[in-house]
Amino acid sequence: MSEKNEGFQFQGNGLTTKEKRWGEQRFNEYRQNYPHLHKMSDLLVLEDLVFQEALHERLKENISQRAKKDQKSKEDAAVTSGTQELFKESIDLQFKLKEKLGLFEDKKKLDAFRDFEQLREDFREYRRRYPHLFKTTCPKCAFIYFLKRRTDCYEEIKSPWFKDKTLCNPELWDCYKNGEITKDRIARILGVSIDYIDWLEDKIFTKETESHTKENSEEESPTQ
Repeated sequence: MSEKNEGFQFQGNGLTTKEKRWGEQRFNEYRQNYPHLHKMSDLLVLEDLVFQEALHERLKENISQRAKKDQKSKEDAAVTSGTQELFKESIDLQFKLKEKLGLFEDKKKLDAFRDFEQLREDFREYRRRYPHLFKTTCPKCAFIYFLKRRTDCYEEIKSPWFKDKTLCNPELWDCYKNGEITKDRIARILGVSIDYIDWLEDKIFTKETESHTKENSEEESPTQ
């Protein structure tokens, strides 16, 4: 499950109080409109983007104030080359940050991502509210555990195709050992490779036979 970082807040260090308020609102708008921005690394880049946008607004405000001042004094209100360069650099940097955050992706893809994330949240909440619908019990040891799919319409049984958590069938194995079916045939029935059959013999059935032989030997041993 991906991290949400819901508690992450816009800092706005270096901005005025008014700019911080604007930046925080802008930051939250981005998070709302682009739900794929939830990783810590993305949020830090987003904070840089909003910071640059706040400086950009400051620059535009300064140009506006100077234009008003020049208008009153009836002087030429042309923007200096230095200010134009700062303006251009600000736009270029914002573009690069937006590109890095994937803000130019197809809106349909972003909306689909948001819908998928919402479904995950809804399902998570549903499981939390109705845990009994996802509960199952081990038929062997009665241990209760929960799955990520509904189990209320299923019945717990001990599958003949598994020994604990190992895929195997004792009856099928007896047929193989008695020569009634080939190793290739038992492998195809279980849907595994031939090497898996050798592994079963070495790790499961041989050890099981040795264990039974040892138990029988101890039971038949005469007392002193």
